[in-house]
Formats: sequence, structure tokens, C-alpha cells
Amino acid sequence: MSKYKWTQIHGFEISISGNDKTWFVRLNNNTFNCFVPKGQATRFVQKFHEERRSKLGAVLDSERWRQAEITPDIQSNVDTFFGSPSDVTAPFKSHPVSETISVRGESYVVVGAALFFLPQLLEYCNCVDNLPTAAPDLLTRLVELLKTFNSRTCQLVLGAGALPLVGLKTISSRNLALASRSLQLIALFIPLLKAHFEERLAPKQKTMIKHFDQALKVLIFHYDIYYAL
Repeated sequence: MSKYKWTQIHGFEISISGNDKTWFVRLNNNTFNCFVPKGQATRFVQKFHEERRSKLGAVLDSERWRQAEITPDIQSNVDTFFGSPSDVTAPFKSHPVSETISVRGESYVVVGAALFFLPQLLEYCNCVDNLPTAAPDLLTRLVELLKTFNSRTCQLVLGAGALPLVGLKTISSRNLALASRSLQLIALFIPLLKAHFEERLAPKQKTMIKHFDQALKVLIFHYDIYYAL
């Protein structure tokens, strides 16, 4: 394959080049189709994931476990996500400031790290739409990211790891409650993520969807621990 120029697809830049003739992945955007070799698609997914995992880790480690403000655009994004489950990749809209985020009639008071994480979940949905043949790899990495958010939250709050990192004097009941509600908020998105990916998996890959159920089970177990304290 001859070398092509860089192409930007839904915010993702992919270099289309190489000599791998074994398998090609079709990518669709609004104007044209292009083809990316399997090996190159794999490298892109790996880089895509590592960048988001690194950013999420940095945000969690700098979190002070305080209540975050909910701007109108954040609430609008959530409304879009839950209002149109078949189109979770709809672009974010703009909205005003509130102390709580509302999902299906229930209000959640959460920390900034949870709000940072939500757009990342949407990015994986966008990515699998552009690289459907990479769905198994993207699913595995998304589940890993969900587990990272869960386990790191537990380490920082239940394990008091946030004390030396951000200078908290103690982990208060308020910190525990905010961490729990943040996990609950993320848990609400997992069934939608599961449905989105299930539609893009080949029949023989459908069993992989169980990993979302496992991640949700662990998340529920952990936020129940917070309430028991």
C-alpha cells in the first residue's frame, strides 16, 4: 500500500500507511472511506487507550474528593446519553450550574474526576463506531478503564491514599459519600456501554460482553462498602 496523508476522523488522527496486506479495517467518516492495516489499527487503539488511562490516573491522583459543580453542558450530555441509548455518540450540547447531576429522575452529588471520566466513556463508543473490527480490543480496554476508575477510587479514599497525594488531613464521611455516589453514577452508564458494544461485536465475540457485567458487579460491591462505613 502506498503512503497516504494523515486523515482526521471524528477527532482521531490516524496515519494511513504501511505494507500489511493481511487484513484491512474500514473507517467511515462523513465524507469518504479509507482503509487501515490491522497492525496499524491495533497500534492506534493501544495509543488511544494509554493516553486516556494516563490522563484518568492523573486526574484521580489530584482529586480532592470535593463536590463538583455541574454545568449545563454536562447535564445536557448525560440527558443525551440516556435519552437516546441507540445513539450514545451524539455530540455534546451546551447547558447552567447546579450542585447535582440528574439521571433518570435521581440526583447525584459527585466529584470532578467522575465528570472527567464520562466523556472518556463516550470516546470509546465513538472509536468503536469508527473501528468496528477493533471492537473486541476496545471492549477489553474500556472494561480495564472502568476497573481502573473503581480500584483507584478505592485506593485513594478507602485506602486513604489521597492523604499524602493532595494533602487531605483525613478521609471524612463526606469524602466517602462523594466517592460512593461517583461510583454509582459511573455504574449507570455500564448497561448502555454494554448495549453499544454488543451491537458491534461479531456473533462469535458476543460472549465478551460478560466483562461489562463483571465490572458492574465489582463497582456495586465497592460503593456498597462506602455506605456500610
